[in-house]
Amino acid sequence: DDGNLYGVTLANDIVRQWSSSAQAAAIRGRPVLIPFDDRLVAGADDGVLYFFNAKSLDKSYKVGEVKLKGSIVSEPLLLKKQLYVGAPLTPREGFWSIDLSRRKEQWHSQDLSGGVATSPVALGKHIYFVTNSARLYALDIEKGAIRWVYQLDAVGKKFFCSPLVVNQRIYVISSSGHILGFDELPDE
Repeated sequence: DDGNLYGVTLANDIVRQWSSSAQAAAIRGRPVLIPFDDRLVAGADDGVLYFFNAKSLDKSYKVGEVKLKGSIVSEPLLLKKQLYVGAPLTPREGFWSIDLSRRKEQWHSQDLSGGVATSPVALGKHIYFVTNSARLYALDIEKGAIRWVYQLDAVGKKFFCSPLVVNQRIYVISSSGHILGFDELPDE
């Protein structure tokens, strides 16, 4: 919770620990490597996406004017030059698409029931994630429009894990071990 990003490098049976030199708010989710930019990105408790130089771990920049205003606890999803991430807490819970070439918000889907604490997955032209209110959402990857919602707790269990894509199907697992599978939405 000290706001540093920590890591371990294993080389020739030598373990080297490293950490970022600049502090951010508490980072809870796994960082994502942006290979075309040599940066690591991680969401933090202050609702900011922090970008770190992947080699030196210096905090290099924030996402311009994008401050999500809700704690980011999940791993963002990187697709080409777009970053997709959700925030689970008010006052601005929702789901965002960030244009990395401009480092600005492309769209924000805020008409969700509950915040987003799970990591998203992509299949076809849709982004899928589970909200705190046990709903599986499918958003249009280009515009952020809600295309489909499924009430998961209708089966009587809680769902806290991120969806998984296997063989063109989306799977979610409940806290009690129930597995639900969904077919990919057709592209319009």
